[in-house]
Amino acid sequence: MGVIKIPRKVLLFCGLLYASDNMFDKARSALEEAFGPVVKESRGFPFTVTDYYQDELGGEICKGFLFFERFISMDTISEVKIKTNALEKELSISGEKRSINLDPGYLDLAKAMLATTKDRAHRLYLKDGIYGEVEYTYHRNSYVPCPWAYPDYYQEGYLSLFNEMRRYYHVRLRTET
Repeated sequence: MGVIKIPRKVLLFCGLLYASDNMFDKARSALEEAFGPVVKESRGFPFTVTDYYQDELGGEICKGFLFFERFISMDTISEVKIKTNALEKELSISGEKRSINLDPGYLDLAKAMLATTKDRAHRLYLKDGIYGEVEYTYHRNSYVPCPWAYPDYYQEGYLSLFNEMRRYYHVRLRTET
């Protein structure tokens, strides 16, 4: 029989889809107020894998990521997703169209995952209407996209960024424990 143990805390991140740097900056400020300081920002990845968000966000859509200094417990990611959904509404234009899309998740030494409100066969229910989807697993010294990962997560720029942040997380684990 396995021994039940609480998993170590994880590194919170948020993916941001945006069409203006001003909106990215507003979202960053709101996210830092909610989740604490950012240790890494990366923005400007062209988002061309789908036009799904074009009507809402308009313009040339880019993707960016914020990684937060404060570690979180894995079981709080549902609350994080609920908060980011509320922030999307607060930042929306006239309360109607989203002006930014916020996709929170976390990484640990074995995986990177996203929280979502949409159920699919490969997603696990967490709580409060929130599901979890693993985007990357760690194999042979690098994160590897899962077969169902969102198409943009196959980009080399994303992989480099997430591998860099995994190394950062690993160093912090070793120095803080």
